[in-house]
Amino acid sequence: MATKGIQNKKLYIDIRYHGRRIVKSSGLEDTPENRETLQKRVDHQKGKIDKGKLTIAKAFPGGSEKAFHARLEG
Repeated sequence: MATKGIQNKKLYIDIRYHGRRIVKSSGLEDTPENRETLQKRVDHQKGKIDKGKLTIAKAFPGGSEKAFHARLEG
């Protein structure tokens, strides 16, 4: 799901993976075009999750939860 930050008007990625919520800033301004672009990215990542093909370190390279998810990804 693509969501909007209340204070900074940037769009965020908000997904659940391995039972944990992951919320990351996209760095994109909240515009209709950026919402559409970001929603496509989120849908792509969700498709990878459904197929068991998501690698969190590749999807979110700066994420602090990489070690947790890497253990579960194998």
